[in-house]
Amino acid sequence: MEISLKTHCKIGISLREPCPANCRQNLIPNEWSREIRESCIAGEKMNAFAEGKAGINVGASAFLQAHPLVLEQFISKGAVYFEVLRYFLAIVEPDKIREVIEAFSDKLLYKIIIHEYNTFQQTEDERRKLRKTTTFLDLKSNEYWHTLSPQRVCSFIAYCLKEIKDPEFASQFLTVLPPDTVSDLKTLAGLTIDEEKELYLSLKDGIYELPIRSPGIYNHILKLFEDDPEIFLILSTMEELVSRKQQIIESSHIILEKYRSGKLNHQSLFADLSVLEPEITMEILGIFEEKGIIGRSEKNLIKELLSKQRNHRS
Repeated sequence: MEISLKTHCKIGISLREPCPANCRQNLIPNEWSREIRESCIAGEKMNAFAEGKAGINVGASAFLQAHPLVLEQFISKGAVYFEVLRYFLAIVEPDKIREVIEAFSDKLLYKIIIHEYNTFQQTEDERRKLRKTTTFLDLKSNEYWHTLSPQRVCSFIAYCLKEIKDPEFASQFLTVLPPDTVSDLKTLAGLTIDEEKELYLSLKDGIYELPIRSPGIYNHILKLFEDDPEIFLILSTMEELVSRKQQIIESSHIILEKYRSGKLNHQSLFADLSVLEPEITMEILGIFEEKGIIGRSEKNLIKELLSKQRNHRS
C-alpha cells in the first residue's frame, strides 16, 4: 500500500522518470532537506528495475542519486537485488560513480568487493594455465577503485585490518594509493605500529616492492623492521635503487605538471629528458606512454633523438 501511494517524490519526479542529476546533494542529512529525503523514491525505482518494470535509465539514475542507506536496504532484500547493484557498478563509468562509492559505508563496500574477490579467486587456476598476471584490482569491473580519494581507500584498509582482521586482503589496496599516501599510511589510516607491520608482512615478497613504488616510505619501513634480521638485511641493500626511483618520480612529476598546464611539447620534453640519465629517461617515457600522454611512435622518435644527441656528445 505504501509503495503504491509513493509514486512521486517531493520535487515531482515519478517512478517512470530518471532521477535528476545531482539530486543526491539534497539527500545530505540536514533539516531543510528532510522532506525531500523522506519522499525519495530511488529505492522504489531500483525495485521496479529489478522486477523488469522500469528501464535502465531510470534504474541507473536511481542508483547514482540514492542515499547510501537506501542502497544498503535495497541489497538486504536478497541475492537478486545485490546482483542489480553489482550490475550498476559494472556498467556506469568509474568517474560517475566515484561520489556514490565514497559515501558507501565500509561494511557495504566490503560486502561488494569481497564477493568480487572470491569470484576472482575461483578462476586462479585458469589464469595460471593461461599465464595471465592480471591482478584483482586491474579488472575492468574494479576500475572505480582508482578514482576514489586516498583517504577513502585508507579508511577501507583500516576497516579490513581492524574489523575484518584480514591484513592480506587489505594489503591489496595499497596498489591504488599514490606514493605520498603510502608514505603517510600510518597516520591517514590510524594504524598502530603492530597493525602496520602486519599489513606489510602480509605482502610477503611484495614488501620489497613497496619502497620501490613508494620511495618515501623507505626509511620508515627500514626502521619498522630493524628487529627482523632477514627483512632488514634485504631492505638495507635497496637504498640506491630506492633513490633512483625517487628521482624518476620527481622528474616525471615535474614534466607531468607541464603537460597538465598545457606547456609540454616535444621540444620541451626533449630538453627536460636530455639532462637526465638514459635509464631514467627511458622509464619516464614508458610512464608517459602508459598514461597516454605520448604515443609509441612519439616515444620512439624521442628515444632516437636522445640517442643521437648522446652519441654526438661522446
